[in-house]
Order: sequence, then structure tokens, then C-alpha cells
Amino acid sequence: MTKGKQPIQAKITRAILLTSTIVLLVTGSAYFAYEFFTFRETAVDRMAVLGEVIAYNSTAALAFDSKEEAYDLLLALRGQEHIVAAALYDEHGELFSKYPKEFQNELLPGRVVRDGYYFDNFYLHGFIPVILGEHRIGTFYMMYNLKVLSRQFLVFGAIVLSVFILSLLLAWLLSSKLQERISQPIIDLANIAHGISENKDYSVRVVKQSEDEIGVLTDAFNHMLTQIQEQSVALQKSEKRFRTIADNIAQLAWMTDETGAITWYNQRWYDYTGASFKDVGGWGWKKLHHPHHVDRVVEKFSIAIKSGDIWEDTFPLRGIDGNYRWFLSRAIPIRNESGEILHWFGTNTDVSELMEVEEALRLSEEFSRTLFESSPDCVIALDIEGEILSMNPQGLKMLDINDFDQYHGRHVRFLWHEEYSDMVLDTIGKAQNGRIAHFQCSSDTGRIGVRWWDVLIAPIYGTEEHVERLIAVSRDITKLKELEQQKDDFIGIASHELKTPVTSIKAYAELLQNRLKNSDDELAEEMLVKMDAQINRLNNLITDLLDVTRIEQGKLQFREEYFDFNELVRDVTELVQRTSRRHRIETDLDETRLILGDRDRLGQVITNYLTNAIKYSPRADSIIVRTEVRGSELIFSVKDFGLGLAPEDIPRVFERFFRVGDPGHETYPGLGLGLYISAGIIHRQNGKTWVASEKGKGSTFYFSLPLETHVSSRNTKSILE
Repeated sequence: MTKGKQPIQAKITRAILLTSTIVLLVTGSAYFAYEFFTFRETAVDRMAVLGEVIAYNSTAALAFDSKEEAYDLLLALRGQEHIVAAALYDEHGELFSKYPKEFQNELLPGRVVRDGYYFDNFYLHGFIPVILGEHRIGTFYMMYNLKVLSRQFLVFGAIVLSVFILSLLLAWLLSSKLQERISQPIIDLANIAHGISENKDYSVRVVKQSEDEIGVLTDAFNHMLTQIQEQSVALQKSEKRFRTIADNIAQLAWMTDETGAITWYNQRWYDYTGASFKDVGGWGWKKLHHPHHVDRVVEKFSIAIKSGDIWEDTFPLRGIDGNYRWFLSRAIPIRNESGEILHWFGTNTDVSELMEVEEALRLSEEFSRTLFESSPDCVIALDIEGEILSMNPQGLKMLDINDFDQYHGRHVRFLWHEEYSDMVLDTIGKAQNGRIAHFQCSSDTGRIGVRWWDVLIAPIYGTEEHVERLIAVSRDITKLKELEQQKDDFIGIASHELKTPVTSIKAYAELLQNRLKNSDDELAEEMLVKMDAQINRLNNLITDLLDVTRIEQGKLQFREEYFDFNELVRDVTELVQRTSRRHRIETDLDETRLILGDRDRLGQVITNYLTNAIKYSPRADSIIVRTEVRGSELIFSVKDFGLGLAPEDIPRVFERFFRVGDPGHETYPGLGLGLYISAGIIHRQNGKTWVASEKGKGSTFYFSLPLETHVSSRNTKSILE
């Protein structure tokens, strides 16, 4: 068993024994050293005393050169068992006498080395000077055997070893009992910790057995368990909340380990794919990817795993029905405190509809671009203020523009004659408010000359249903204008040419009527009445055509005068009422002041409004005429309860030659010029015309005039267009 895996009892016992051993070794060694050095000092002291005595007694033998006396003196050392050898040297350092005699000379020092004592192996050597008076006459040498010291130390070592062994045995016995007081609480703590680790039961607590450091450790451990228990409960709630959220989000969620192997899917994933974790865990998710895309997805994901960067990709994924849908997948690394990646968490968002929308948008943009570039008309993209952003190639050609940069960012009104600037700005204002509006204008394109244009400006909405840009489509109507001018010229000429013969025919008809008044030919008289009616109808038609021509040319004549408007209304109403016995015309007239205008022309407008009301309400019998003063305006209206207008017909009702038909009935007579002429007359007098109508419930035609006004000199033709 390795040291790290040994039980704490063994560690504590081993620590106690190791401590005891070290203490005993240190103590024994110190005591042994003390005895060793003490014995040596004692040996030196004994040799010094003995040597000084013999050296003192040997002066006579050396002085009288008596070797026998010297030997006898040395022979006294026989009783000293530790003395191995002794010798006397004369003053010249020559050997004078030795003990014992048989001792080899070679083992004795050949000369006096130095005075004093020194140790050599197991022997103590001593040189003591022999002094006579003040003169040194010789030297006494002794060799002391120290082997007895070895024997003493062997006995001492045996005693120390016995004590050492007994002490260790006693220490082991005591430590086996005493260590339990320290180790047992720690063992109990470890056992409980192991049980908690195995069972994940953090409600267990350790019983505190003392107030020492073990008790502090117990309190800290119990406090740690409380924190872990609280964190565990919080973590379980968090995990439950996470899984609830993860299983109910719209995305397919998943998690991998640091290598990219899948370790978890949310419920949405299983619901969509119908696969089990056994099939698609790890790297098995590749089975669900389209074979044309899987290699690219794996490669990009592997690069992200190596680099640690956020991964994002779009790919098709097979569902439970076997069909593929497109998903946007995104994964982020989850790191620990040191920055190492532990997991990857990712989601797959179904973007099939978005991609279909994007594809549809791409096709729409491609279609718009193709339409823009291939349109036979001039197409101009504008910002919300009407400044030019781009123009299609046909437009550049039609306007004879070679350098578009000169026009980029300029206002579109500069493309046409300056007199139409207000009309252009008014139309742009309508488009800014979400309405499609158009106007007609002219321009001078330089080399091509003067051209006429029918311009439509429409709003382009952004993502928030706000108008963000405008589009202008300008169609060259120069040829159409030329044809209209030819037609107007023909109508004018034809009307003038027809006016004279029709007037003559009417005069002859009246002459015949006068001659037949007193005759009895009722048939001829009836035919003349019908002929006169047709002549009047033809005459009115010619008059309308002439008025149209004058309006188009801006030559419609007006005669200004002050008159009572209500009186005019009553006169015209009474006249029209005589011609229609079926309809009852009711009036509701507000008190008005005198107005300045052409009485005859306004009477013409009122007559047209009333006759139209009668004509287009064949199954009704009531018409209401009203006048009202609103501020500085006079409002006139005629309300019928007839056919009414369809919503798509209302904007065109004041157009030239516009006629309304009644399904199931014959088309009503007329050229559709009356309301066009009426609008021209009212606009010329600074007024406005409009209509409110509902199909099958009748119509109300209005016009307004400013009070105290005069005839405007504006070009009537431009206003109408």
C-alpha cells in the first residue's frame, strides 16, 4: 500500500514511532558521544599523572646514563595493563631504554615527535619531557591501549539498543491507544464523507465530539454540507428549470463534451427527428444530415472545436417524416474558471420559412431588377423626398442622359419644365401619404426635342408599413398628345362647320312650324316637333364639343358679375322640374351672399348635375338640392337615389367621355362630356368638384366656390390634367 493510501491510524502511529526513534537516537548518540570523549579525557589524565611521575623519577638514570636503573624504573609499569609500551629517549632523541624489552624497536617512535598526547587508531601516545633543573635531558614516551574503550562501548551499545527497542515498543503500545482520540473523529468524518459521495445524501451531519481543532473541522464540514445541500437543491431546481425551458423552446437544443460528441438532446430534437440517443449520440448526429452537406458541417464544427470560437452554420436536417428542413445552428463553448472548454451548448432554429421568404425576396428583387432594367418606360427610383437614386437604361435613353452622375441626388422635378414643379411636388406629397398619383407634363430633352410624359408616382413601403421610397414611371405620350391634338382640332373644326348648317336647319324647321300652325296636318306638325327636338339635341352636342375644345385650349370665355346664387338655383331647378314630371326636386338652401362669377356657366353646371341625377335614377322619384356656407366657401350639392357608382368608377367620373351603364339596361345616352365640362367651369372659377356615391344607393355630386371670388386666369387645361 502506498503512503498516500495508508489509513490515518497507521500514519499517526508511524509519526509517533518515527518521533520516538529520532528522540532515542539523538539521546543515545549524545550520551554515547559524551561517554566517548569523557573516557578519552580520563585516559589522558591518567597517562599524564603516571607519565609525569615516571619522567620525574627518570632524571637520575638519564643524568648518570644508567640504562639498568632506567629499565627498572620502566618495569614499574607492569601493573598497568593498559600500558602497551614505554621508552626513555636521551636529550638527543635517541632511544635510551624501553619496556618491555622484547617490544620491537620498529613499533616505537624513531624520534620524539612532539610533547603532549595524541590518539592514533586504538592507542593513546604521550611524550613527556624529562627536566633536570632548567635543562631538558630526555623524553619519556608511553603507548596506552584503548581497546578497553571498545569493550565498554559494546556493553554501552547493548544497553542503549535494549532501551531503544523497549522504548519503541512502549511508544507503539501507547500510540495505538492514544491515536484513536485523534484519528477516530477524522475516520468518522471520512466515512460519512464517503457515504455522502456514494449516496448523494447531503442531509447527513457529523456529530461533534470535542471543542478542539477536530471540533472546528467538524463544524466546518457540517457547514459545508449545509451549503452543498442548499446548492444541490438550487442546482436541481435550476436543472429542472433548464430542462423544462430547453424541452419547450422552439429550437432543437443539444450539448456535447469538449471533443464535440453529443451528450444530451432536448425533447424537441427527439420530437422532430424521431431518433433515439443510442442512434444519434456521440457523433451519430451525422446520420440525420443531408449527404450533400454533412462533410462541410463536420469540417466547420471540428475547426470551431479546435479554435474554441463560436460555431454557426446553416444546413438541412432530416425529420421524422423523412423530409429535410433548413436549420440555423449555433453553438458556444462552456468553459471553467481556468478557461478550459468543458462542453458545447448549441441550438438549431428552423429557418425553412425564412429561407423560402429570402428566396422569394431574391426572386422578387431579381424580377424587380429585370422589370426595372427592361421596362420600355422611364423608371426612376426616388428617396422619400423625391431625390433621384437610380434610373433604368431606357429612361436614360428616353431623356437623352449620358452622365447619370449629374442627376443623381437631384430632385426629380428638374427633369421636366419648371412650370410643372408645383404639380410634381403635390404628386410626391400624395405618394408620401401612401397614395398613387399621376400627372402629365412636358420636357425639353435637348437633341430629341420637346416630349410629353404621363408620370405616375407610387409609394414603396418598408418593413414597418411606412413609406420609405418612391418610384416614378414616366411614359412618353408625345404621339398620343399629337393624336389628341389632331382629334381636338378636328372636333373644333367639325363643330364650327356643323354649327352654321344646324342653325339654318333649326330656322327652317321653326319657319315650317309657323306655317303649319293653322293647318289641319297634325302628322306633319308632330314630325316637325320631333325634328326640332333632335335639332336641339344635336345643337347641344355641338355646343358641348365646342366647350371641350375651348377648355382644352384654355379659351373658355367667362363673364363676371355679382348675382344671387340661390336665385340661380331656384331658376334652374324650376326649369328642369318642368321637363321631368316623374321626379320631385326638393331644395334646402342656406342663406348666401352675392357671389362673383359667370351666372350662365354656373347655371350650365347646375343643369348638368340635375339632368344627370334624373337620368341615372330611373326608379327613384326624389332629388335633393342643397346649398351651404362653410366659412369662406359656398357648397352646392345634388343628391339622387339612383344607380350609384362603383368604387373604381368614382375617380374617373369627371373624366372626358366617361359614361356609366346600368347592368341589365341599355346604356344611357350622351357622350360623357357634361361632368368634364362642369369640372372645367368650376375649376376655372377657383372651385372644386367631387362626388360621394355607393353602388345601388345613389350619388351626391358637389362643387364648391369661394365667396367674393373672381375668375382665375389659370390654364384650365393644366388643372384638369
